[in-house]
Amino acid sequence: MLPDTLELVDVEPSNGDHPISVTVHHNVLYVLNGGTTNCTGGAPSITGFTVRSNGQLAPIPGSTRPVSGGTNSGCAQVSFDPSGRILVVTERQSDTISTYLVGKDGVAAGPITNQTTGLGPFGFTFTQRGQLVTTENFVGAAFQGGAASYDLLDDGTLVPLGPTVRNGRSDTCWVVITDDNRYAYVTNFQSGDISSYRVTPEGVLVLMNPVAA
Repeated sequence: MLPDTLELVDVEPSNGDHPISVTVHHNVLYVLNGGTTNCTGGAPSITGFTVRSNGQLAPIPGSTRPVSGGTNSGCAQVSFDPSGRILVVTERQSDTISTYLVGKDGVAAGPITNQTTGLGPFGFTFTQRGQLVTTENFVGAAFQGGAASYDLLDDGTLVPLGPTVRNGRSDTCWVVITDDNRYAYVTNFQSGDISSYRVTPEGVLVLMNPVAA
């Protein structure tokens, strides 16, 4: 019978400063090290670990890689794509999305630098078909928030599925997609609300309600 409480299993150095995001696929975990607060200063990077059957972590030698935007990237999130073969990092200050190809040994190669359709890529998620959907906060400018979607190719290249779809709200930062893959919801920090989008089978975003909640 499983316990009904959390239990600390292991604590390991993240091989960098200010870890801010983690992602796991099967038994491989990657952490995004911000360098300093929110990836402004220092040396932002990603580092991989193997997750053992007992939950303990073992560093993967040679897995540490920089983010493409460097010291002032403003990196926000790291995540595996659904296949587990590609890692993605959004960088809201350099307006880039870094991708990394992950080998069978868990070592990430890259970064591959992808320019974004808009400004300030922040939180992101994937459709069931593996398309990337990311928010864009446009440096927190008033009423300039939006979201964008991309095809993620096997070589780590991102192909825009259309222009940024603005929602007329402020500082769009996080996104979730419903289990049926039909709708996306984004949070707008500065305006304090949630916008809704329809997601087509092709991964194209269509704004539904700028203030859904």
